[in-house]
Amino acid sequence: MMNSYVYTLVDPRSNLPFYVGKGVGRRCFFHSWEARNTKNISRKLNKIRQLHNHGVEAVICKVEENVTDEQAKDLECLLIEE
Repeated sequence: MMNSYVYTLVDPRSNLPFYVGKGVGRRCFFHSWEARNTKNISRKLNKIRQLHNHGVEAVICKVEENVTDEQAKDLECLLIEE
């Protein structure tokens, strides 16, 4: 089944990615919701909260779409290494 995708979260102030993920459906939008609605702590969530405090949102960039879960895992790992 080819419905996975790989995405990055990018700081719009520097245009640098700070997170690489894979997902299906609306997964890429969950991080902003989680940062606003939970007290969970992680570097990713702290960065998103910092962006929110500056009045901006992380930019979601889908790197590859309509791939298998295995292909998405492989690309995610490759991008994280970079």
